[in-house]
Amino acid sequence: MEIYPFLEAVREKQPLVHHLTNWVTIYDCAQAVKSLGASPVMAHAPEEAADMARMASALVLNIGTLTTEFIESMKIAARAANEHGIPVVLDVCGAGATPFRDRKSFELLDTVGIGIIKGNASEIARIAGRDARTRGVDTGDAGGDLREIAATLAKKRECIVAITGVEDIVAAADGTVRAVRNGHAMMSRVVGTGCMA
Repeated sequence: MEIYPFLEAVREKQPLVHHLTNWVTIYDCAQAVKSLGASPVMAHAPEEAADMARMASALVLNIGTLTTEFIESMKIAARAANEHGIPVVLDVCGAGATPFRDRKSFELLDTVGIGIIKGNASEIARIAGRDARTRGVDTGDAGGDLREIAATLAKKRECIVAITGVEDIVAAADGTVRAVRNGHAMMSRVVGTGCMA
């Protein structure tokens, strides 16, 4: 598949991408989106989350620095995005590290429509119901075949699942699974590469 026509379309349209994201990597995520030709906005306040989501072309939720209040803002934005057919991406950053993170991940998945779930191997394995543990936000042992884990979760949640890593795994609800081999082991030593992926 050729990526350049997609990049050209993004640069031409300059879509607004609304992020409710990790405070650790917020600037990096904004720069990544801007470098591709889109326009980032990071509106976290519950008072404007829905309004901003309605005008966006996509909504990205990242639980890396979550609080109960932040999750409420995410729900407000996601409901508005769902009502207007705007795709929602959920980065389950740190899922598998604590029970609170797991609960909030499932709370979002069970209450709003998510089009793409993304995370590293252990985060996605945990969301798929595996007994995987994440060390902070660093990947741990996923406890199984990543393609099978991604495909099973995609089918169960009727969405796309992306596992980021040296080799990214992308699975669709119809059972299609693809590998993207353009990562490097050194990326795990740079904070935020998963958030930007």
